[in-house]
Amino acid sequence: MRKTLITGLVAMTGVAMFLVNASFSKADLVDLQIFDTDPGSMPPGGGGGGAPLIDMTGAAAVGSTGDLWNVQDLGATPSFTTGPLVTTTGAATNVTVSQSGGVGSYWEGVALPNAEPNPGFFPYALLDSYAVSGGTITGSINGLNLNETYTLYMYGCNGNGGGGAGDFTIDGVSHSTSSANARPAFSGAEYATFGPITPTAGPGGLGVIDFSIAPVVQTFGTNTIFNGLQIQGTFNVPEPASAGLLAAGLFGLMVRRCRRA
Repeated sequence: MRKTLITGLVAMTGVAMFLVNASFSKADLVDLQIFDTDPGSMPPGGGGGGAPLIDMTGAAAVGSTGDLWNVQDLGATPSFTTGPLVTTTGAATNVTVSQSGGVGSYWEGVALPNAEPNPGFFPYALLDSYAVSGGTITGSINGLNLNETYTLYMYGCNGNGGGGAGDFTIDGVSHSTSSANARPAFSGAEYATFGPITPTAGPGGLGVIDFSIAPVVQTFGTNTIFNGLQIQGTFNVPEPASAGLLAAGLFGLMVRRCRRA
């Protein structure tokens, strides 16, 4: 009897540890804004560059007031790979985003009704900064679920009414954005919607969605602009708190049974 109980205890402990480390799929939204804190990105006489890094919240093409945004600072390095991103409610995910091909970054410091006040700097707003290039920017969204589909909202607006935009291509489909309406960068023409998209297989058995952004001719120039993105779908969301409570309960139950034996 004792041997049976010990074997059961070991098995249940293993189950408990699995639950602690498990991830659970949950439909949600992940937002990413590209940010610029590099003072060198402000041209002489320009109206942006070198903004302080702050937390950004709010709704864009989709979402709700108070939604959390992941912020990726380009600084002086226009290529990046993010760490694991969180959902709009702050839940951890496996999702990361990488970008290459940008040659600079910029921040448009112009007051808007929803702009963040910041003493010593121009006010600025959600999706008011971006990566910029005269060529093609490429990137990927990693850590997705292979058996799920996703809707993507890709933002490409330089905010000054015509200095560039983005011709986005994902899964063989292309959509161009426009900077004609200036701000905000999510009023309609400034973003492109893709989906539903099924990821391809990537490292670790997780899904990947690749994207590219080509230059778009606008009133004042031809540049590639990338402000950020929103990913809507089902993500692996770790839930260590609830799993840990269940694991502790299972462990305690087995110990109690052993003592009675």
